[in-house]
Amino acid sequence: MKTMNTMTKSLVMALSLFLLSVNAYAAKALPGYNHTTNNKTLHMPTVDTKEQAYSIGFQELERLKNMHEGAKLSDQLRLIFNDKREKDSVTLEESNVTVQELMNEEGEIVYRGMVNVIYHYNVKSDSN
Repeated sequence: MKTMNTMTKSLVMALSLFLLSVNAYAAKALPGYNHTTNNKTLHMPTVDTKEQAYSIGFQELERLKNMHEGAKLSDQLRLIFNDKREKDSVTLEESNVTVQELMNEEGEIVYRGMVNVIYHYNVKSDSN
């Protein structure tokens, strides 16, 4: 049996990953709905140190990830939908935490954690 070269192995792996992701996408697709991607940033309260800001942001990010998908995640992200199927279809794609340095009204430097998420959802087609 011949061994595959590295290029062929890479191509097979990439094709496999593509087919798996298409199947996952197809499983989420609903008739009469289009799949949409959007992003949102959640702002955490200001704190005295960068470390605190990252910690609070990371805790919120973990909470969101543990919700996986659906209405609870939609509520936590404060997303508004007219259709229950749209609300139930929300899933996280990508997320990270950043910290913003600010000066408050007293002239002190403070820090705010920000949770940045990219999410998917199904939106009802105009043709229905």
